[in-house]
Amino acid sequence: MLGPVEPGGVRRSPEERERIRREAEEASYELGKGLPESLLRLRRLLRHAVKASIASNRRLMVVLSSDDPVKVGVATASVLIAYESLVRKLKGKGQIRVLYAFNESYEGSQLRKELVKRSVKERCNMTKLTITKAEDARRYLGTTFQGLVLDLVDDLKPNRIGILTGIVEGGGIIVLQVPSWDSWDTRVTEFKRNLLVPGYSEPRHVFIAWFKRKLLEHNRNVFIVDLDKDEVISGEPIRPSPPKERRAEVPKDARFPEEVYRLALTQDQVNAIRAAEWLIEPPEEDGRKLLVITADRGRGKSCAAGIAMAGLISAWLGSPRRRRIKVVVTSPDLENTQSLMELAGRAFEALKMEVSVERKGEEVIGFRGKGFRVKYVRPSEVPEQEADLVVIDEASGLPVPLLHRIWRAHRRILVASTVHGYEGAGRGFSVRFLGEVRRDPRTELRTYEMEEPIRYSEDDPIEAWLFDVLLLDAEPARLEEQDLVDIREGRLSYVVTTPEELFSEKGEGLLRQIFGIYVQAHYRNEPDDLALMADAPHYSIRAVATSSGKVVSAALLAEEGGLSPELSAPSSTRTRLRAT
Repeated sequence: MLGPVEPGGVRRSPEERERIRREAEEASYELGKGLPESLLRLRRLLRHAVKASIASNRRLMVVLSSDDPVKVGVATASVLIAYESLVRKLKGKGQIRVLYAFNESYEGSQLRKELVKRSVKERCNMTKLTITKAEDARRYLGTTFQGLVLDLVDDLKPNRIGILTGIVEGGGIIVLQVPSWDSWDTRVTEFKRNLLVPGYSEPRHVFIAWFKRKLLEHNRNVFIVDLDKDEVISGEPIRPSPPKERRAEVPKDARFPEEVYRLALTQDQVNAIRAAEWLIEPPEEDGRKLLVITADRGRGKSCAAGIAMAGLISAWLGSPRRRRIKVVVTSPDLENTQSLMELAGRAFEALKMEVSVERKGEEVIGFRGKGFRVKYVRPSEVPEQEADLVVIDEASGLPVPLLHRIWRAHRRILVASTVHGYEGAGRGFSVRFLGEVRRDPRTELRTYEMEEPIRYSEDDPIEAWLFDVLLLDAEPARLEEQDLVDIREGRLSYVVTTPEELFSEKGEGLLRQIFGIYVQAHYRNEPDDLALMADAPHYSIRAVATSSGKVVSAALLAEEGGLSPELSAPSSTRTRLRAT
């Protein structure tokens, strides 16, 4: 097995890059030979799965397991080639955009990436690979792809999985590259290494066992191939069924033009756009208006925000006001705004408004039209901008202090935000930011939550797996009257448990209660914390429960100390210096 190089910004010499390129070139010839039986069987399964997935707007996932980078690279290329062939037969020609996320710090990951890139270039004419480092996952929030390859061989970070699986649309394919199936549980990944503290040389090995179990439990459209044993160990194609019919009715008394509403794909989007009509009128003197549209991934909130932005500009241009309209759009990254910008452009076109599109490379950064200007601005610069409207996309990805500065600096703000904390800011947006907004007497706040999926179907098997494995919908237990009596009278029990117990099939119910409390109690909680709770060797878990077993309080305890003299001496010296 090829080992890791030093993590961080890796710069390989031209000789090293050439060696990896030659190895990938030689390995790509394996595709011209007979494929192993496991991949032949997988192809047969994919014929049914891809057809049913496209017909029902659901996604499918393939897990390829081996420590051999050539085996995994060849298998990945084979899957993408087969997928393109099936899509061509079912849908005809068209581009298949696939995001490939690899780990730059590992030579094996480099080899897998080069092998797949070369093979796809030689054997595919519809598939367009976008190569990115896995650590840059957040850049792709708000984007849409037809496929994803995610390298998990040397590192598994739940945040990245939550972010990247959400970018794939219905009918699309996700490929997870993982180590040898039997030994994966105890592999010391980069994430696990970062959990080690003085006094502990080995992490726990709990989360990956949980992750594997959830892959096996959710076997509908999730195919696991053990390349070392040459067998498909799990996976069953879904049955073909038509997607749920979408209906979107235009409001009869709408203030935005009908053409704006015709762009909505669901009634949820119609309702979100309708909610934005509230922003047409200015807030009271010295006041502010803030509209927040929230949703899980794939519900079309960014698109709704883009359509609503165009509707507001149209309404203002038709009013007696004469001065030029200025709209600022911001998000954690320019790429996050492209769905919003695309739908805004389509809305301008539907309204027959003459606009010029401003671009930076291939990305839209704004629009100019008669009497108005829309421009993307980096988040840190937004408080200093003059604007009639600020539109914030993927707001949960911004630091809460910066959100406060933007809110205090502008009078009309339209916000789109993901509900379940994929962005890496946990519940800071909903708990800290919106909590402060609600307490401000000068700010009028309205919220609308979208529920109906657009990017994929309502019963998408991959979303069901993702919510289950990352506990994205974990909530505290619902308390009954007897539980409240127990609390008042002190009939409570002290619960001592372990990650091994909680992440087992038997302990999962208790885990959901405890993690649900953590999520609500700590605003920065995020999916990575679930793996930290499972594998950090110095963490322990305690809880308090009622007589019915419902958890009402939970604590995650971190053991500290045990520093060697070499580590503790500099710390004590710094303390003495500060004290003097």
